[in-house]
Amino acid sequence: MFNANDIIDKDLKDGREYLYVGGMRYRLGDCFLQSGREITVKEICDQVHFVDDRSQFWHTHMFYDRKCEHCPERNAGKVTQDRTPAAVLADNVRTERDAFRAAAIKNSPDQVYDDYARIHFCEKMCWYLVKRGHKPSTKDSEALLKCGDKLLTKLYWRFIDCPNASVDTDKGVEDFLKGCINQNQLF
Repeated sequence: MFNANDIIDKDLKDGREYLYVGGMRYRLGDCFLQSGREITVKEICDQVHFVDDRSQFWHTHMFYDRKCEHCPERNAGKVTQDRTPAAVLADNVRTERDAFRAAAIKNSPDQVYDDYARIHFCEKMCWYLVKRGHKPSTKDSEALLKCGDKLLTKLYWRFIDCPNASVDTDKGVEDFLKGCINQNQLF
């Protein structure tokens, strides 16, 4: 894990010398944890695929799917960098989604039926933001982080007020988010 100056100074190539895993840059020999087990990047195939030290093929999204975590202290010989706002946002949204699921399960069955639209929105929005978590941060990520806690709830109530908004495609989600951010309707 290293910073942007290292990339410029050494002219490193994304997908060859490094890749983004969980919003952080990893290069050959860097590692992260999966259920306490160390996973080391052995070979970088392209911008989103790599092979670990046990010769298992990985996709960068699997960092979230397999509930992995960063361990910068294990890469102590290398310059480390804090997590990107996009990755922090992705983690916050996953936590909020999990809390929402737990609350929905505790409710009576008829209440869960009433929440189907909200469940659908929550899942679509969550996976869109989690997918963005492994990419470099944008101004949108930083703006959404400033919204603070209960981002999905704020987004859902804004979504209810927008009759033409859609979350069924990535383009629809992106347009909805940009509209909310540009109009400062979440802060």
